[in-house]
Amino acid sequence: MKEIGTTALNKIIEAFPFSGELKHIESTDTGLINSTYMLTFSDGNQDFQYVLQKINTKVFKKPDELMSNIMNVTGFLRNKINLSGGNSARETLTFLYTKNNSPYYTDDEGGCWRTYTYINKSYTCDKIDSEIKAFRSGKAFGKFQRMLSDFPAANLFETIPHFHDTPSRYNDLKKAVE
Repeated sequence: MKEIGTTALNKIIEAFPFSGELKHIESTDTGLINSTYMLTFSDGNQDFQYVLQKINTKVFKKPDELMSNIMNVTGFLRNKINLSGGNSARETLTFLYTKNNSPYYTDDEGGCWRTYTYINKSYTCDKIDSEIKAFRSGKAFGKFQRMLSDFPAANLFETIPHFHDTPSRYNDLKKAVE
């Protein structure tokens, strides 16, 4: 991950309406696609944690469409979770819009940044190295799919061509193996 300078990072942070005063920034080594930072703010009484991500625009070439998809899916899930009596703050992402009411900020170099509240006591699993992790990941993915079973998928953009096209992916795999 390319490190970003303090001045540039401060300008990015200034674009979002964070609560409190910035106490700590930590670059994380989790994730496979985007550059991710953990931010901690404090209002003197309480700490607030956020995840700040630089969207990899080499992978996601249309950040407007990517963020539209994410906002539509998380909004749909939030509604469903709240209606069922769940805790949407723990069960789906809560994005923070910029001060200009955009779902992401574009920096001076064209980098696209988004942020969401950190879900306390959550963790990222980049590698499945045990049966229990495989089971829990499968269970979570199954729940995610079930909750989206009545989502109007026609409203989504195809952000990576043929990414969800199983026959195309299978043919690519066969070609790679040959």
